[in-house]
Amino acid sequence: MNFRIVCFWKEIGIFSSFSLILLLCPTLSSWAQENTVNSLWAHLQFTEATSSSSMSGYTDRISVSPGDTLHFKTSTSATDFSVMIQRFGMKTETMIEMSHLPGKEQAIPDSAWKYGCGWQTTFQIVIPDSFKSGMYSALLRDANNKAMWVTFIVKPRQPGRSSLAVLASTHTWQAYNSWGGKSFYVPKDNYAKYLSYERPNTRDAPLGTGINHLTRAEIWVLSWLEQNGYDYDLYTDVDLHADASLLNNYQTLILNTHPEYWSGPMIDHLEEFLNRGGNLLYLGGNGIYWKVTMDTKFTTLECRKDGSVHTQTGEKGGLWRNLGRPEARILGIRYTNAGYNSWWYYKVKNASHWVFEGTGYQNEEIFGALGFNGGGASGWEMDKIDPENSPENVVLLAKGGNPDNSGADMVYYDHPGGGYVFSVGSISFGGTLIRMDGKYIKLTRLVRNVLNGRPTGIQSFKAQIPHRFELYQNYPNPFNPSTIISFYLAREVHVVLKIYDLRGREVAVLLDRPETPGLHRLWFKHPELPSGVYFYTLRAGRQSLTRKMVYLP
Repeated sequence: MNFRIVCFWKEIGIFSSFSLILLLCPTLSSWAQENTVNSLWAHLQFTEATSSSSMSGYTDRISVSPGDTLHFKTSTSATDFSVMIQRFGMKTETMIEMSHLPGKEQAIPDSAWKYGCGWQTTFQIVIPDSFKSGMYSALLRDANNKAMWVTFIVKPRQPGRSSLAVLASTHTWQAYNSWGGKSFYVPKDNYAKYLSYERPNTRDAPLGTGINHLTRAEIWVLSWLEQNGYDYDLYTDVDLHADASLLNNYQTLILNTHPEYWSGPMIDHLEEFLNRGGNLLYLGGNGIYWKVTMDTKFTTLECRKDGSVHTQTGEKGGLWRNLGRPEARILGIRYTNAGYNSWWYYKVKNASHWVFEGTGYQNEEIFGALGFNGGGASGWEMDKIDPENSPENVVLLAKGGNPDNSGADMVYYDHPGGGYVFSVGSISFGGTLIRMDGKYIKLTRLVRNVLNGRPTGIQSFKAQIPHRFELYQNYPNPFNPSTIISFYLAREVHVVLKIYDLRGREVAVLLDRPETPGLHRLWFKHPELPSGVYFYTLRAGRQSLTRKMVYLP
């Protein structure tokens, strides 16, 4: 049921701030539409809000529960503005509408990207009990027809209402938000080291056109969950950072689309969840990549991409993989820039695994070739198995067909805590998952299998290994003085692993013996090796694979 909000206000002193008395009246909203409502907003001028005269705004916090008061801080040079708050999922539902709110222009302070705007509250709402947990956004539209979205998350009043939790990647939303002059990416020669949540965000609009890796892309996954009957509780990165007990109430957690920026407490709480037997679905790419910290008010992010020390904590910053906490240890895969900005299908590598039950997929069959987020399901930014840090029992389920073997690795492994981890390794995956027509229903069955859990009697998948063998790219590459070469065997077989130079001359024999099924790693170091390009060839029975590596002096 939707509600229309009738508002009364009075000006207090010279501030033009006002109190709202909200009267909830059941009504059928004329704005309720499916997710194809983009055309409704074609007449509006969505601006970057680089000046105070543009319609802009933000909330005092990124997530709220029913019963909480949410403060909106807006600015416009127009005489008045309207507000429409919607929930985005399988359907777009209008929850609140307000009109003729007094416009108020508020100054943009210097370094707003770092310190926030410090604007006064212009209106506020108490979140009704009817607001189910999910993604919400307020469309602000002023009398000059300037408009902006302000997105926020509604959490459940009590955690554990569902057994499934989903994490909105709100730190990533902020990382790409350059409102006020800077983000963690621009300007390139002087990007921000601090970013405030207390400023407008032009990157978190729920509607739009073209490819997307933030809010709109996450809505595709949320919509799929609702279409398939999965009730979920939605939280933000801030919630996971601040609440060590948050995941105690859940059996399964989904990481959505682009969970790139993570704090130490977030990783701690995720690891504790997995150690207690929780299940993790990583339906994205480039996850748990950059380290961030937060201030004690949970409003300011700090990221030191140069590896320098965080002023908030005194800890060293940079990539988590360089700080002793590689993402592959948790996710089973790690981001590489190979294949960046390409979109492709996946190819099945292990059709006998239980996640494929009922799909009808066969080994080497392709799936996910098309989608709504740039192209195929394996695309944009992609993760692959890390020979050095992926768990030894990781199973390659499917491989993206992107050129030069750069596609995403879809993987699964049983976690020692008793649960499991399923990772797709691709930012564009959700845009294909939402396609539920024709053959794409098979992909829906695959993800439903994972969400529904291991079939009774299957405690581990250690015996069910791929039908093909894999030879992975050595790491590091280029290398000096040593590197790791890894390969995966589907069955016990005699293995020969040799190194050759550019002229095809044999340089070294690393293996020539029978090996058992599973993941194997070898440390290669040759003290007399000249610098240059080399090839390593793996022969297993009648099959062989070759890869190139570079030794630098």
